Amino acid sequence: LTVWKTFFANPTFTLLQPAAAPRCLSSDDIELIGVGSNLDDNDASLTVQITPEGGMAQDPLPLQLLDNERYGYTFDEASLPDGRYSFRFSGTVRGQIPVMVSPEQRDILVARTLPTVEVLAPLDGGTFSDAQLDVAGTQSEIQVQVCNAAGRQLTISLDAGIAIDPTVLEIPEGDDCTVLTTPAFSVPLGPVNVTASVTDICGRETQDVVQAST
Repeated sequence: LTVWKTFFANPTFTLLQPAAAPRCLSSDDIELIGVGSNLDDNDASLTVQITPEGGMAQDPLPLQLLDNERYGYTFDEASLPDGRYSFRFSGTVRGQIPVMVSPEQRDILVARTLPTVEVLAPLDGGTFSDAQLDVAGTQSEIQVQVCNAAGRQLTISLDAGIAIDPTVLEIPEGDDCTVLTTPAFSVPLGPVNVTASVTDICGRETQDVVQAST
């Protein structure tokens, strides 16, 4: 039976997890799991080779037999930190028969760290400072610190009981944390709710809300 399986039935391996979409992973442990056919009892050897974005391909890692033709590997934060990766799979049985792998390659993004947003000015419960004393009314700026959201957009919305268009600022690439400041604008009278929000590349939104007055 073993000889028949080796030489007359193609060994296969299909990756189940991570799925093709979404390819953005945020759990503490990242699991690779796949299921095959004609692997068990045929001395199967399955590997995954990881290439970080902009880096060199690492040495192949052996997938571990889980049960009933299922193979996998579990990465923790130390072995697979946040970043973009390309996983390439391959395998053989009996040391020479190639395994038909699907897919041969999968690209993923690991992003466990959530962005943080903090409105620095105005202070919650405080007042808007006047940045242009020579202009009628209160002309103020909003200052926000954003971390872990490089290349994304910061949206600042005001709620003063009237319709006010939100302000969108581009978060620069590079630094982990940056402070963004809006252009000066005319602040409506009375209490104003300021909401600063950012959505990371995995679609998770983080926001900070303060209330200030003129």
